[in-house]
Amino acid sequence: MINIKGKKAFILWFSCLLFIITTISAYFIVPSLIKNYIIDNLSKELQRRITVKSVTFNPITLGLTIDGFNLYEPSGDKVFISFDELYANIEI
Repeated sequence: MINIKGKKAFILWFSCLLFIITTISAYFIVPSLIKNYIIDNLSKELQRRITVKSVTFNPITLGLTIDGFNLYEPSGDKVFISFDELYANIEI
């Protein structure tokens, strides 16, 4: 049987491990999900071609950076709106 000290240590280690795994997963998975969502769904909604150079997400600070965003004219040859970097920070 596990004593009280052992249970607390197990819960602490398990919580830390879960936090680390979640943070690492969010750091690598969220940017690709957001980039694919922007390119696929937003393009369909606006009926315009969109390109995104890169997306980064920091799960600790909840900061999201989108680099190299281009929204093209409906004809697809000229850029309608573009920005080099967009940074959004969610504060709780």
